[in-house]
Amino acid sequence: MYCANIISYIQEATMLIFLIFLLVPQSCSLTQQNGQQAHSVNQQASFLPSFSDYILERDIKIFHPTWSRSSTLIQHYSAKILDQDRSRPKFEVANNNLSKSSQYLMQNQHDLSKEERERLESKIQAEARASRQLDPEKHLHIIYADKDMCVVYKPSGVLCVPGHRRNPSLANLVYDVMCPLIDIDQTVVHRLDMDTSGIVIFALTEVALRQLHADFRERDEVQKIYHALLCGHVATTVGDGEIDLPLERDPTRQPFMRVAIDRRGRDTEEETKLSGSFQRHLNKKPKPSLTTFRVISWEYLEGEPVTRVELRPYTGRTHQLRVHCAAIGHPIVGDDIYGLGGEGSFDAGLTPLQTELFHDRASVELQQRILDKIDKNLCLHAAQLNIRHPISRAPMLFKVQPNF
Repeated sequence: MYCANIISYIQEATMLIFLIFLLVPQSCSLTQQNGQQAHSVNQQASFLPSFSDYILERDIKIFHPTWSRSSTLIQHYSAKILDQDRSRPKFEVANNNLSKSSQYLMQNQHDLSKEERERLESKIQAEARASRQLDPEKHLHIIYADKDMCVVYKPSGVLCVPGHRRNPSLANLVYDVMCPLIDIDQTVVHRLDMDTSGIVIFALTEVALRQLHADFRERDEVQKIYHALLCGHVATTVGDGEIDLPLERDPTRQPFMRVAIDRRGRDTEEETKLSGSFQRHLNKKPKPSLTTFRVISWEYLEGEPVTRVELRPYTGRTHQLRVHCAAIGHPIVGDDIYGLGGEGSFDAGLTPLQTELFHDRASVELQQRILDKIDKNLCLHAAQLNIRHPISRAPMLFKVQPNF
């Protein structure tokens, strides 16, 4: 009996050791896998800002840039993106990456006037800048991101979207880093001009895209505030005001805008040279355009008078803020389209008689001195954006101060 019990104990112990031998490696492997998964999840979560990182005020979430988190996220992906960039063909002026208007001018460059040659050179330089490769470490600054949207700071000189020539853009960087399950063109909610800096939102899901598009279209849930430096001192008696001038495509300086004027009997010769696609733009009626402004401060830049203003667009026309500022005689510092010597119509297309309606305009001499002395990019910055979250509908406010 005693021997039988011993044999039974030995058999049970052997079975127990055998089970431990089988289970321990699997358990270790499972623990290791779970540990890797947990590390991956925690690593991904650390890239994204949490609400506790920001100031909460009156139930409105106020977001300020958290560049360290952005850098961590970008470093994770930058090697892969840069390797892809090296394999892409570099821009050459000789290829067909120029716009149709530039290609036309290139083909007929021997017949161009001095002014047209200068315009061609400026267009080629701008299109070359637009084709430069982007570095995510330098050009991508994530302010906030979740599974539905990504809010970034766009530096001046960077395209928002790739456009029909598929140039490198901020949208490409966001798409490569966030890896949404939608097409890159479906991430685009709104855009800023290439030379305008500031806050831009990209959608990461179709549901978020539809809701953000609806909010931006209706404008009831979206408020945009820009900061700008204007040439000259806006009248000291004017602390704030509004610019209510309709805008239209400029038939003499395509593809730019101007204040809408009576074109009967005017521009006939120029309009006959226009392409069919641009002619369709001209057939559209001028669109009402409203901008309000508030003087922040009167300043001096390199000894020349400038005015720092807050601008609020209540309509979303192409180049609205730039044209409106030029129309009142205070173009934005660094504006190479609507400022002095720019590609657009001088004084936003207004006649000398019409410009007399706006007093204390910055003189041509002052604008020339600013142009000669101040080497700056366009001093226009999307400083604040108020929205509702596309899914939770929580109010959100994003702020980034300008660097000028």
